[in-house]
Amino acid sequence: FTDAESLFHDASDEDKLSTSFYFSYASACERAGDLSKAETLFKKVLELDPDNHLAANYLGYMWAEQGEHLDRARTMIERAVKAEPNNAAFLDSLGWVYFRRGDADKAIEYIRRAIVAMDHDDAILRDHLGDAYLMKGDVKRAISEWRRARRLDPKLEGVQEKIEKHSKKLEKVG
Repeated sequence: FTDAESLFHDASDEDKLSTSFYFSYASACERAGDLSKAETLFKKVLELDPDNHLAANYLGYMWAEQGEHLDRARTMIERAVKAEPNNAAFLDSLGWVYFRRGDADKAIEYIRRAIVAMDHDDAILRDHLGDAYLMKGDVKRAISEWRRARRLDPKLEGVQEKIEKHSKKLEKVG
């Protein structure tokens, strides 16, 4: 991604570049860890095309991951969900914004809707759902979702640690 970011940077001096170019460049920057540049480029996409729901979702989710601009992120992602109510990525992003805002019930609602909208089960969505159940205080359901996430993707970072940590807590209580 770092090489891709460099290529995009070199090409960005061209006049009248398309929104898809800026979107791809922003995505490469985000994956390379240059979140500031990614944010600037996603904003450029939205400046050129205010109805670009993919860019709105990506930027909103990026902010949610960082725990920043959560009200703006929610508004942007809600518009994307309104335009595409069955888009699993948009629904998960909205659920994740609610999670970051501390609203476990809304997080669970939207993440579950995202899971239903998928044509296949997804480890990251199950991990997010587990996190939301934990926030709600339902440790058993959280562990169940994390186990499901681990079965779907045994290498998903952090899931095994969550299972072990919270299983020990559950054993002490039970």
